[in-house]
Amino acid sequence: MVMSKTHRNEKTPDAATQMLFDEMRQAIDTTCRERDAATAITRAANLMTTIYEQNTGLSRHHVYRHTDNHGGQVELVYRMRDLSTDYRAALDLNRFELTLTQDGRTVQTHRDQFED
Repeated sequence: MVMSKTHRNEKTPDAATQMLFDEMRQAIDTTCRERDAATAITRAANLMTTIYEQNTGLSRHHVYRHTDNHGGQVELVYRMRDLSTDYRAALDLNRFELTLTQDGRTVQTHRDQFED
């Protein structure tokens, strides 16, 4: 199952920060369509600063962030969770949440997820 949602407010950031958000949104959409988390994760690692990274056998949690000099910020949160139990094999759930803020206010968000 692939789910996608984008929300946008009126206040806008500078063009470079908006372009980064748009590029990451496209990478997330491609990732979910192709069911390969590496596409968005690699792009985020190349374009933003890694804030947090935790990888265990059953889950992953990554946070990437870019902050510009004008109060704009793009943040990507990626979470993967193995839904299997001792008695039942299940797919992994991969979730992405991308947020664009300006002066601490959310301007735009994009969420998408897939199971693999």
